[in-house]
Amino acid sequence: MRHYFLLTYLALSICLMGQNRNLLKFVDYNSAIAEIKKNPNNEKIQDKYEFVYILLLDSSEIKTIKRINPDIIDEFRDYSYGLKPKHNIKSLKIKETNIKKLFVDSINRKRIMKLLQPEVGTENMKINSPIYIKQNKAIFDISGEIWTTTYFAKIEDNKIKILKLCETERFGSSSEIDNINIKNDQAPSP
Repeated sequence: MRHYFLLTYLALSICLMGQNRNLLKFVDYNSAIAEIKKNPNNEKIQDKYEFVYILLLDSSEIKTIKRINPDIIDEFRDYSYGLKPKHNIKSLKIKETNIKKLFVDSINRKRIMKLLQPEVGTENMKINSPIYIKQNKAIFDISGEIWTTTYFAKIEDNKIKILKLCETERFGSSSEIDNINIKNDQAPSP
């Protein structure tokens, strides 16, 4: 009996220790739109998805999302200024053609982080979940201790091309945010 408990303990320990606690989650554009259309009046839908990220991947369903959250359109327009191609597109040669597999692969994730590191700094960088995907495009956030940067990524011509959309800095302690300052390098000046 004692051996049984010992073996069970060892098996559970191996399973738990070998488990990646930082698994990324993904939101598939088509699945999200189907759920939004099926349950447009469900309040949980508004909390479940970042509608701006969905629209940044493909704005063809803007009317569907506007019915649920009309205020989101202004925020979408603020972010979408960053989608205009500029000289600040970063690219990386890759073999992978599937955007989800690219982010799942830890080696490719590290390459993406290293590519973006000079731009966003080095303090405790991590890719946040979920990552919003549609075909060969993704919207994702990288964050540090006091900042979050949102990126648009697209696979084309054996490269992942990454464009910075927005950076958010938090001032004060992480438990108490005193001020949020949004920087958007691509937004037109007033």
